Amino acid sequence: MESKSNFAVQLVKRIEKVHIVNEKDSIKISTKGWIDRQVWREVNDILRLNGFSWLPNGLDSCWLKLLNEMQDEDIEET
Repeated sequence: MESKSNFAVQLVKRIEKVHIVNEKDSIKISTKGWIDRQVWREVNDILRLNGFSWLPNGLDSCWLKLLNEMQDEDIEET
């Protein structure tokens, strides 16, 4: 069974431009600084396809995925 967290592999070199934080109940990804529009779109597309949502909040904006959602998806597939 393929892991749902392969978003990190899919990001390839773009992973150098983001912070990934595994929290108790979620995965939070934020940019390390300014990234150009094309790279942002690529990162956004990859993360959205992997179930992340963009939470706009000024400098604290980030992509977020609740771990409970990941577990629910795994249960549905089995």
